[in-house]
Amino acid sequence: MTQTTGQPADMERILKAIQGEYLEIPGLSLTHPQASRLFSLDGETTTTALSNLVNANFLQLAGNRYIRKDITLNPRYKP
Repeated sequence: MTQTTGQPADMERILKAIQGEYLEIPGLSLTHPQASRLFSLDGETTTTALSNLVNANFLQLAGNRYIRKDITLNPRYKP
């Protein structure tokens, strides 16, 4: 079942869940569609959540993949 959100509390829960996965798996690197599937979110909610985490300097976009901001990319990585 795909989750959508309209309430700030829902988004807060979603952001905490995404942050938790990225903290548990430091090298986690997801595309937008992968994040949608992993977190069972619709595309719009995924966009909002990932954008919020990029704006909060928790995630960064490397090519088309979202990775933790504090993780240094391997110089040989080609997005």
